[in-house]
Amino acid sequence: MPIPCFCGSLKAYRECCSLFIDDTWIPLSPEALMRSRYSAYAQAKMAYIVSTMCGPALEGFAVLTTEAWAKRVEWLRLIVIKARYSTRDSNQAIVEFKAYYREDGVEQCLHEKSLFLRFQGKWFYNSWVKPFH
Repeated sequence: MPIPCFCGSLKAYRECCSLFIDDTWIPLSPEALMRSRYSAYAQAKMAYIVSTMCGPALEGFAVLTTEAWAKRVEWLRLIVIKARYSTRDSNQAIVEFKAYYREDGVEQCLHEKSLFLRFQGKWFYNSWVKPFH
């Protein structure tokens, strides 16, 4: 039986986020990139996480610390609330999402609006826009 994708798409992993993380396909939308980044976190695949970041997101990004954390938590589900392109620049988009995980037996939710930028046809995570509580 195929492994379901971590991103919650209801597709098999090998037919969804694996195409981006393990192969050479490029996500064509900021939402697809967000979903693949969640799947990469769920597997602690930091090389993919780093390769899909730019600007402020990369500044001070602690790869080893983040990898240890990603391995320690149990990834539960991703809910993409909204993905929208900038009305002024089609190379900018914001994705609002909730990423659920369990850490030390306690369910946590990271609720964020993230800015994604497209350079030469490829999307990158740039920064968070507004955290939610």
